[in-house]
Amino acid sequence: MATELNYVIGPYIEIIGKHTKSISKVRRVCPEHSKFEATGNFCRICGAALENLSTIQERPISLQQFIWEKFEDDDSLFACDDINVILPNHRPPGKISLDRLTDLTNCQEIINKQLDWFRQEYENHIKVIEETFGRDKTILGWGITSYYC
Repeated sequence: MATELNYVIGPYIEIIGKHTKSISKVRRVCPEHSKFEATGNFCRICGAALENLSTIQERPISLQQFIWEKFEDDDSLFACDDINVILPNHRPPGKISLDRLTDLTNCQEIINKQLDWFRQEYENHIKVIEETFGRDKTILGWGITSYYC
């Protein structure tokens, strides 16, 4: 399987830190023999009534998996898991291309226009992402993003 280096110039969301999902697991156990998971209503060793034991596990989750779960059929975002970045799947206004020589010294107007577009077009997505990962771990930025796929 071949990989290809891709570049995107424009707005992005960077997520700082690990991405985990809390999963609740319930086991049926005997209060006296809790090392053994049991089925039914009574312990097969001592006959005591079984109890539910709840545990919460933190499992790693990829950003792309997070997008699929939170936004379901919405394919307007793309995640680069290896660099913890979420990109828009739609082209922002004033697209800058690397196909030819591009002067980036005076592009503040384009940057502002693209960031404003991103904030407006993806307002609900950004809100969900900030609520999930925390505002302090969610950075909305503009730049050149390179990734392999």
